[in-house]
Amino acid sequence: MAEPKLVSIDRAAIMAGMNERTFRRRVASGELVTLTDPRDRRRKLVRLDDLRKYLGEVPMQQAS
Repeated sequence: MAEPKLVSIDRAAIMAGMNERTFRRRVASGELVTLTDPRDRRRKLVRLDDLRKYLGEVPMQQAS
């Protein structure tokens, strides 16, 4: 079974077309779940599948 695809909060915000601060507020309110990066415990990651479910039908922007 493949590992879930994970992205940083700043990358997830870009993909969702949101300001990073707005995205972090949604994480803090419990709307989105984050995981702690095992390589850097200060860094939070978002599962792409969770981000897609949260956004529903809203198309994600390509992150550059």
